[in-house]
Amino acid sequence: MPGMFTLLCPNDTLQRPYVAESVRNSPTLERLGLSSLALDGANRMLRNWFKSQRSIHLASVRDGTADLERFLVALKGMSDQELGMVVAMAAILRMELRPQGLFPDEALDIASTLPKSERKAVRSGMSGLALNLQKKNDPSAGAAMVWLHTLRALQFPELRLLGRQMWGELQRGFPHVFAAFHFMEDTVGQPLPLGALQASQFIPVGLEPFER
Repeated sequence: MPGMFTLLCPNDTLQRPYVAESVRNSPTLERLGLSSLALDGANRMLRNWFKSQRSIHLASVRDGTADLERFLVALKGMSDQELGMVVAMAAILRMELRPQGLFPDEALDIASTLPKSERKAVRSGMSGLALNLQKKNDPSAGAAMVWLHTLRALQFPELRLLGRQMWGELQRGFPHVFAAFHFMEDTVGQPLPLGALQASQFIPVGLEPFER
């Protein structure tokens, strides 16, 4: 019994996908009321969908690369003590969002088992938070950007190298995190969120810095 199939031509220079003649004239298609024109239309829709997805991916990588490169330049210009403050604030932000379910630990794993839709929601939420904090000139904006760039680097392989470089700069601040925590506790007059000290020494799997 003849089967029904289409062959999408791998040659991008052709204007439309190839549909085997045996399929075009298949009795199966006649019984189903399908025509070669309908098949061509379906193939064209599928091809356009893949093109649109590719365009979205490339745009995300392009914008993410530009943003991360600017952020990396800013980190390289900071002292170790300043980076200690950035790392401390990033750890606090993570621990504040974690109990609310807005920033699950699984989102910071390169082999995350979170559904794609949930990972996208976490990135979108962090992007909105970072933008809102920037508009308010909130000091925590830098902390939100650390996690936004981290999530993007874990999602897009093209950003992985920059992500590792970013964490290499942040790691310079690790020895100064406790001094930053002490300063913030004295200034704010509130205890640190549970788990903040441990979180301040965390580096996401897959974004480990290169050895200096």
